[in-house]
Amino acid sequence: SLVRFTAEMNAATPIGVVAAFLPLFAGNDQRAALPVLRRVPALVVAAEQDRLTPVEHGRDLAEELPNAEYVEVADA
Repeated sequence: SLVRFTAEMNAATPIGVVAAFLPLFAGNDQRAALPVLRRVPALVVAAEQDRLTPVEHGRDLAEELPNAEYVEVADA
């Protein structure tokens, strides 16, 4: 399955590679796209156990998008 493949791929990635990417995630700000996204339907999905993107980010994004549906996945 795709989930299993992704989990195996993540597990095989050396921690140094993961650590090198973390600053990129912290500095990635795409708020400039919000004006366009506010005009279209959107689905925002957040996972409780996501280590890279806290659920608060998903909640904040959904609040900014008037046509968004927000789904928070427990235990994922």
